[in-house]
Amino acid sequence: MPLLFPQINNFLLRLTKNNNRLWFTEHKEEFLALHKQFKSFAHEFAESIATFDPLVANALGDPKTIKIFRIYRDVRFSKNKLPYKNNFGIKIVPHGTKDGAPCYYLHIQPGASFLAGGSHMPDKQRLDATREKISTGTKGLKKILSNPEFKSLWGSLDTYYSLKTIPRGYDKNHPEAALLRLKNYTVSHPLKDSELKKNDFLKNSIEKLKVLKPLNDWLRKSQ
Repeated sequence: MPLLFPQINNFLLRLTKNNNRLWFTEHKEEFLALHKQFKSFAHEFAESIATFDPLVANALGDPKTIKIFRIYRDVRFSKNKLPYKNNFGIKIVPHGTKDGAPCYYLHIQPGASFLAGGSHMPDKQRLDATREKISTGTKGLKKILSNPEFKSLWGSLDTYYSLKTIPRGYDKNHPEAALLRLKNYTVSHPLKDSELKKNDFLKNSIEKLKVLKPLNDWLRKSQ
C-alpha cells in the first residue's frame, strides 16, 4: 500500500483547504475510492495484529473489532462547524468500540500521522478499575513503561487529558498521584509522511505495536 497513504494525504490537504459540502460532493468519488482501499488496508492491519494478539485473533469475526472512523464531523455541540475531518483513522479492539477497551490505533493526517494504543476515553467502570489497580501497586505497569525498547518507541503515557487534582477517594499525597489523575491510559508514536510511502510500512508498524502489547495486556487485566 505504498501509494495509498500519499494519495490519502493529498486528498486531505485539499479537503483542509476546501472544507465545505460543495467541494466534497464534487470529489466524493475520489473519497469513496480511497476509503474502499483504506477499508481493505484496515482488515490487513487487523489480521497482522492478530498474529501477535490472541484476543484480536479470536475477535476478527466480530465486525465491531475493526472500526474505521467516519470523515463526517458531528457539529451539533461543537463551535467548530467544519463538516469534515482532516484525517483517516482505524481502531482495532477485540471487545467492541464504545467502552474504552485497550486498543490499537492508526491515524493518518498530513504532517500529523501516528500510531497509538492503550485505553482511550474509558467508561467510568474501566477508569475506576484502572485507578484502583494503580492505587494498590504499579510494579507491573512501571516495568512495562521503563522497558528501554518501549520507552524508545512509545515514550511515556499521554498526559494531554488529565485531572488537575487527584480523583475523589484517593489520598492527595498518593505516590502515584500523576497516574491516578490521568483520564486516558494511552501512548502514541508519531509517523513521518515519508514513512507512509515505504513498502514495509505495515511491517514496521506491526513491530512497534508488538512492543505496545504488554501495556494493553496490563490494562485488560486491571479492567
